[in-house]
Amino acid sequence: MQKIWEKMQKNRICLVFVCIVAVIFLAICAVKIYQHVTRETVMIDGQKYYKKDVTTVLFMGIDNRGEIESEIGVPGYNGQADMLALLIVDNREHSVNIVTIPRETMVDVDVYGRNGEFQGTRDMQLCLQYAYGTDSKSGCELTIKAVEGLFEGIPIDEYIAISMGAIDEVVEAFGGVTVTMTEDHWIPGYEYQAGDTVKLEGEEAYEFIHFRDTTENGTNLDRMSRQKDFINGLIAQIKASPIKSMTIMEGLYSDLQPYMTTSIEKADVWGWIWRGLWIDADEITLERISGEDIHVDEYDQYLVDLEEMHKLVLENFYTLH
Repeated sequence: MQKIWEKMQKNRICLVFVCIVAVIFLAICAVKIYQHVTRETVMIDGQKYYKKDVTTVLFMGIDNRGEIESEIGVPGYNGQADMLALLIVDNREHSVNIVTIPRETMVDVDVYGRNGEFQGTRDMQLCLQYAYGTDSKSGCELTIKAVEGLFEGIPIDEYIAISMGAIDEVVEAFGGVTVTMTEDHWIPGYEYQAGDTVKLEGEEAYEFIHFRDTTENGTNLDRMSRQKDFINGLIAQIKASPIKSMTIMEGLYSDLQPYMTTSIEKADVWGWIWRGLWIDADEITLERISGEDIHVDEYDQYLVDLEEMHKLVLENFYTLH
């Protein structure tokens, strides 16, 4: 009888121990679930907003047909970021908004002398900020700071910078890119009408993306319109054959190394690409920040509409629900 009693006591102790462990486990799970469900809130314009779960990647096209690294290594001679776009990836909605930024957008630019001494901040074209780095990495980091200021302090998670020399490699790898024109376009030697569908290859593809008529004012906006059509064409082509495109991009990754610098680790690149391949085409949008293009002395200036910029930030990075 005594043994039976002792056995019952041991079983009861074991049961209590299991219950305690179970309670602790459930409490830990509850905390983790609570942490996952709760979202950070901020007060903006007297209204409570929730921060969206987004990842941001700044893409820069560097105005250099050769390799991306400058041989000079002197601030002011590092090349210019001729094409800029912020990719905003909504991790909950599985959508991507590509916000293009005119190169002439006027922002606070950190200026450095030839010996690397900081000379102050000036109101200049955004494309010039990259030039004040000593190499591609520092040029990207400086540009990120300027773009973060433009987007009201929203942090940029990653960056990719590619020199214009990569255009030839990309177009050749895909066997040309088929583009449908959304409006009339013109580049030297070629004219396109809205609605035309054209397969762009070789020098024609390069000029379609890169050409800007420097003898006329405001022609970068024309170039940005062509670039938008090209990007839409390339995205459609990639998504039409995702497995084939993945194989092409695996080869491209090595070929583009001399023309590219990025903060994204090599091990993560394929995850990003694979994820992008399976985002529905309807969930990829392109827009340009609102503003006014003016001409001052010999240069274009793009003045951002701050009210519209504020709306863009709210729509892409915050939600009321």
